[in-house]
Amino acid sequence: MKRPSDAYSIGGWRSRDTVRGSRGPSIHSGSRARLPGQCQFDESQELDSAKRVTPPTADSPVTISGVRCFLAVRLPDGVKRKLVEVQEQVEQGAPGFYSWTAEEAMHLTLYFLGETEEGSLEGVKDALAGVQGEPFRLRVEGLVRLPEPTSPRVLAGGIAGDLEKLARFQQRLSDTIFQLAAFKETRRYYPHVTFGRLRRGMPGNAKAVKRTLAKIVIEPTAMFENTEYVLIRSNPGNERLRYETLETYKLG
Repeated sequence: MKRPSDAYSIGGWRSRDTVRGSRGPSIHSGSRARLPGQCQFDESQELDSAKRVTPPTADSPVTISGVRCFLAVRLPDGVKRKLVEVQEQVEQGAPGFYSWTAEEAMHLTLYFLGETEEGSLEGVKDALAGVQGEPFRLRVEGLVRLPEPTSPRVLAGGIAGDLEKLARFQQRLSDTIFQLAAFKETRRYYPHVTFGRLRRGMPGNAKAVKRTLAKIVIEPTAMFENTEYVLIRSNPGNERLRYETLETYKLG
């Protein structure tokens, strides 16, 4: 099976809007110029992706036997605390609408592998050990509302900084892991940090949600240098050990 050249991770939802009003092409797009240091968005492809069935995530119910794994970048404590403050602001203005990601579980997804058979894990680890990459500097900036800004099911922090380095490294990971991964992601990568998900049965276009989100601005965090990434096992339903680090890989 030939791997699509534009495959990207499970974190690849796209948004046409942020509170800061950023718009433009995706970070992989070569058709239009990118603004330096900002995450850009591709409107036409976001509209298309919004019509698709929502793909599985690390916290989706387990449907087949295996180890649910994903690759991620850990976030500094200061960045996570800032997102917790945003959670509190949204909860105060629109109580009960969203479930919140625990501070210790916040991360930047690089690739979601899906349900990986136990016997295949060593092969995955060996393949990842051969992936070379340079450290990259990032920051969290702007509120991202997915898949539609007017009725967001997911709230996330946008990513800015060394986006070209991040994109090249993520593509390298995708090229390496695509054939080994149970979940074959074929959409473009759009980096963001999810911190909230709409609760089942709650309307994302409620007046309280719109009024509250209109006031939310996530100012740029301090830039941080990422020198590693991790292979994480997700244990849905296990609150004590939701995310378990299986392997850490150094960059540079």
